[in-house]
Amino acid sequence: MVGSSIFKRWTTAAVDFAPLPITNRAFGGSRTVDQLLFFDQIVPSSKAALVVWYCGSNDVNGKVPPDEIVKNTSEWLTRTRAALPDAVVVLLSVIRAPQKRDSGYLSQVDETNRGLKKLAESVPDVTYLDVNPALETPGGEAQLDCYIEDKLHLNAKGYAQMTSILRRVLDKEWKSPALTSAATKS
Repeated sequence: MVGSSIFKRWTTAAVDFAPLPITNRAFGGSRTVDQLLFFDQIVPSSKAALVVWYCGSNDVNGKVPPDEIVKNTSEWLTRTRAALPDAVVVLLSVIRAPQKRDSGYLSQVDETNRGLKKLAESVPDVTYLDVNPALETPGGEAQLDCYIEDKLHLNAKGYAQMTSILRRVLDKEWKSPALTSAATKS
């Protein structure tokens, strides 16, 4: 797991996704540019066969344009592919948190997510996962009871919702031929 505080605060991830081998290398407050800056300390040494990425929320809050967020994520993918050529990557959408709605950033989040989806579709062994349906009502409104007081970070219910949607993808990717091949090479 690589990314920002949404992952860093996910202290139950190893239990939530057991028996999959989970290592959480996220750090709070990080933007996509920070993930590039610290890439060499985070990704190559992980020797991961499956990498899950959540980053971009802090970029949106910092008024980084969506195309720059996607460009930085693309650079991170290029570096990840060079460091871990057989790894499968799952890119998660930026969460449409109530804080984003209250700050007027939903259009930037949506544009970023469209760009991340398009990016994932253009790169082999990369899957895009929109986690927002697990955190919203059928009408597209945030489930407020999934967030702590800051309306940005998730609480236990929010992480349970994330687990329910991400678990299916991780289980599928873990059993994929590409990942099976990568795991036998390490």
